[in-house]
Amino acid sequence: MIRPRPRYHELLLKRRLGSRTAAQVASSFSPQDILDLQVWATLAWFFPQLLRDDEVLHSLVTKDHGFTEADKRAMLDRQREVMAAIIPMYRGLQDSGCAELTISPFYHPILPLLCKMERAREALPNLPMPRATADLSADARTQVTRAVDAYRQFFGRAPRGMWPSEGSVSPEVPPLVAQAGIRWIATDETILCRSLGCTLHRDNHGRLQEWQTLYQPYWTQFPNADC
Repeated sequence: MIRPRPRYHELLLKRRLGSRTAAQVASSFSPQDILDLQVWATLAWFFPQLLRDDEVLHSLVTKDHGFTEADKRAMLDRQREVMAAIIPMYRGLQDSGCAELTISPFYHPILPLLCKMERAREALPNLPMPRATADLSADARTQVTRAVDAYRQFFGRAPRGMWPSEGSVSPEVPPLVAQAGIRWIATDETILCRSLGCTLHRDNHGRLQEWQTLYQPYWTQFPNADC
């Protein structure tokens, strides 16, 4: 997000990241540098089509540097307007049948670690672990139920699918989310291969050879919970 924008990239180079601390370079940043950094730190994250088509945002991109407090306020006003339109847009896609939306645990925790901290060593056997551990499975359940409640509040119905934070799953996760009404979860092919004990191969063009293994749903069953 930084390198394509000349002024933003210039400010990154001026920071001398890796060779100077923030305190060491702070005095070399003028008030105008800080103001330009404030604007670009938000402006760069707008959707590219908006930066091209929106009159206010496009004028700021074109200006590139020397921003004013008025410029910053205009950008923040547009940010609020864009953000306010996001949920109605997605709810419209849901209600029209164009898209199925998913949730993630409310504050984006790694559910397997909350359910059972020792699961970390199944992926990384030599990972250092805390000396003291606690049973945080109740927290994991709260993270899921709060996400379901928030979705129902904003979108008018219960969600059916979940992308667990970072795609992280463990044997404790499917029954936990199924009890909250979630019917399917999505993870990644590395976890799938570790679960199945298989390896996926691609040719020189990146085409998957065992596509039947990857491109299908998998059904998992646990006592009192299927998903």
